[in-house]
Amino acid sequence: MKKVLMVLSISLFLFSCGETNKSEKTGSSEVNDSQNVEDQIVGKWIVTGAMGLEGEEKEDNYIIIKDDCTVLQVTPFGTSTFNWSIKDNQFCQSNEEFDIETCGSFNLEGDKLEWNIEDMGILKYRKSDQ
Repeated sequence: MKKVLMVLSISLFLFSCGETNKSEKTGSSEVNDSQNVEDQIVGKWIVTGAMGLEGEEKEDNYIIIKDDCTVLQVTPFGTSTFNWSIKDNQFCQSNEEFDIETCGSFNLEGDKLEWNIEDMGILKYRKSDQ
């Protein structure tokens, strides 16, 4: 049941942060090395696609990745808060309530973020100007 809840949450487009401290966040080799990964990833991200589906961007379906290692997820179904971290060149989300962590490779290019979650597919985001 716990795994089902996490899978549903992921499919509703979320992210999070765990035990990695800020000095360990060096990022992915896929990420532009000229800037700190954390600086690039922090901000508001609008969901543009998930699990092979591309769709119309909606203002009520986004995440805000914060520099305090938390993520605010807003969907048409409600609002949630999670934690995030970058571990072993993977973006990870965790939910302490359900004792679950999900990690996957990520690609960050300009205002585009893709998170590839094993067995789930790719979540796509566009960085908002707000």
